[in-house]
Formats: sequence, structure tokens, C-alpha cells
Amino acid sequence: MCTVITGIDGYDIASAGFSVPVLSDLWQLPPQAFTQVLVLGSIGLFLGALLSGPAGDWFGRKPSLIGAVFVFGLFSVLSALAGSLTVLTLMRFLTGLGLGAAIPLTVALVSDYTPRARHGAVVASMATGFPLGALLGGLVAAKVVHYYGWQSVYLIGGLIPLLYVPFLIAWLPESLQFLVRRDGISQRVAGMLKTMDITLQPTDAIAAPPAAHEGNPVFALFRDGFAVRTILLWIVFAMNFLTTYCLLNWLPSLFHSSGMTNGEAIFATTMFQPGGLIGGLLIGHLCDRFGAERTLVVTVLIGAVFVVLLGFVSLPFFGTVLVMMGIGFGNGGSQMSMNALAGAVYPPQFRSTGTGWALGIGRLGNIFGPWVGGIMLSFGWAPQSIILTTAVPVLVVAAALTALRIVRSADAGKLRPVLPSVNPVASI
Repeated sequence: MCTVITGIDGYDIASAGFSVPVLSDLWQLPPQAFTQVLVLGSIGLFLGALLSGPAGDWFGRKPSLIGAVFVFGLFSVLSALAGSLTVLTLMRFLTGLGLGAAIPLTVALVSDYTPRARHGAVVASMATGFPLGALLGGLVAAKVVHYYGWQSVYLIGGLIPLLYVPFLIAWLPESLQFLVRRDGISQRVAGMLKTMDITLQPTDAIAAPPAAHEGNPVFALFRDGFAVRTILLWIVFAMNFLTTYCLLNWLPSLFHSSGMTNGEAIFATTMFQPGGLIGGLLIGHLCDRFGAERTLVVTVLIGAVFVVLLGFVSLPFFGTVLVMMGIGFGNGGSQMSMNALAGAVYPPQFRSTGTGWALGIGRLGNIFGPWVGGIMLSFGWAPQSIILTTAVPVLVVAAALTALRIVRSADAGKLRPVLPSVNPVASI
């Protein structure tokens, strides 16, 4: 159920840009006039991720996630009714709030239900819905926008999540760990355990009294030895997003200036998504086997190698497509396991907040990545130089992951376990 949410999220984020050329002609505005629509949408993603974390830890994963899906569905539909640039900008900002909130909440909820031995693989596999949705969004939006108008892009991205909300209300489970922290072993928890065929041992079944809220969960990210982990995780997310969105936003233009047709440039850039999909499915399993940080250092450096290859070597079109899939594997695939890593770094008490703020800080890279690329273009940098420069943040990611591995290894004996065991109640 969470994979479907990430897929809808990916569709909505990726497909919105396809309406810009049509609206530019229809409203007789230059394409750059729509910069505010894209930027405010990204700011909405940033704020939504920050707000979702505390909401998930205070009110529960399920109601917060359903609320996020409803918000981005509603305002996506209202985007289709916009009659001016100002209204469209406001609608895309509000849509972004819901889109930004959804991913960290899915990571937190799935992390709460995933056994330690398969955590990386399960969470990363769930997150593959995003590139799959983004890929389908590009293919679908490119077709429907010409046959049914620009409104169709937003209506598809809004009606599907709104129709999905009743299914989430009926069948999406709340986090057991959240319920036990709030209510102890209540009748509701006992019923959920019976449904999952989990029998508690006498020592497990001792119901702790409902705990008062343990303070501001945002402050908890910097207490009890978590401050260094939090800062390093933020660096990992921000730098990886910076590279990814700088490339995705500017490569079509750079490819076109190097001699590709517009269609070839868009297709080559889109191949980032299937590479990320393959990477997400594989890297999560490797993280479980060899350790998350150690595996991610290798995979992000693989992505950097493909970025350098793209910048240094003059490739035929098919070679460029393969290299873009390699970049997607290294950077996009690693991002999904980074989401899993965020769910593993923090305990259930503030897991939603930790994941949400990590993704929120990462969204700053989403905002500034295109801006950095634009600055390099304004200074007249050659396409090869711009591409090579985007490999630098990847090296920072590798260094931060290495430091995070050292910190977590040193603290392993000092901090309580941060991942659920097979029995989620026993781990609490």
C-alpha cells in the first residue's frame, strides 16, 4: 500500500513539468515565467517533509499519511482548475506540502513493521514506487497533455490518490510501536497481534502504562548522542539530492546543445529512472548483507564514475543511455536505501521526525540543484565541465557515509537498539 503511495508521489512530481510548454503557449507567457511554479512546488516539498515527521510521531503514522495523500490529491485537482499563473503557483505549493509529507511517513511506517535482517531491502523496495511512478508519469503526461489538455496531467495526479484514500482508511494498519507507546497493550493492539498470528511471551505482554509524550521530537534529533548522526545524515541527503536534481533539470538542455534532438535528450535523461529502479531493488539487499553505510559508499561512487564518464567521454546516443542508467543506479538507487538508512538511524519514538527532517533537508538540494546548474551556465561553462562538477557532491556523500558508519559503530554498545526485531512489541 505504501509502494502505491510512493508511485503516485513520483508521478505527480515528474509529470507536472510537462504542462509548462502547453501553458506557455496557451497563456502567452515565456517558459521562464513558470520558474516560480516549479520553485514554490519544491519549497512545498521541503516544508511538507519537515512537518510530516512530528505529525507522524505525535498523531500516528496512519492518520498523518492519509492526510498527506488527501492534501496532494485535492490540490492537484484544484491545480487543473487554475486560471492564472498566481493561482497555479499557490496550488502547486499546497500540493507540494502533501507530496513532501508522504514519503517520510511511508518510510517510518514500513520501518516500524520490518524485521532487522530485511530492513534495507524492504524499505528500499517500497521506495522504488517513486522512480516507477516518475517514469510512468513522464510517459503518460507526454501523451495525455496533447490529447486532453494540460488539465489532464493534474486531474490524473489528483483523482487517483483521492480514490485511494478510502482503501487506506479501511486497510492501512497503524504502527504497532506507536500504539504501544501511546496505549500500552490495548485491546486494539491485541487484536492486531492476533491478526498477524503473534503470540506474546509473558514478559512481552506486560503492558507499559501509556507514556506521556517525550518532548519535542525535533529536539530529540540532537540529544542523547544523535546530533552527529543527524548532521551527517542531512549532509548525505542534501548532497545526493543536489547532484540528482542538478543533472535531471539541466541534462536535457546540455544534451541538446551537444547535438541531440529534443526527443533524444529527454529520452536519455529519462533513463535515469529505470536505472534507479534497478538500483533500489538490488542495493537494499546488499545493505542488509554488508551494512548500509559500507554498501552505499560503493554505490554512490559507482554513480560518480558514470558521471565522470559522461563528462569526459564523447559517447554515441546508445552509450549515453547506458551511462544515464548507471548514474540512476548509483545515485537514484542509493537514495532509496538512504531512506531506509534514515529509518534505521532513529528509534520509533522519533523515527518519523528523523526521516522527515532528513528528507526535508535533502529537498534543499532539490531546490538549489537547478540553481547551481543555472549559475554555471550563466558563467559560460562548457557542458562537460558542468557535468563533471556534479560529481563533487557525491564525494562529500561518500565521506559523510563513512563518518556515519564510524559513529554508529562506536555508539553501538551505548545506545538502545534502533531497529525493531521480528516481534515488534518485544523490541519496545
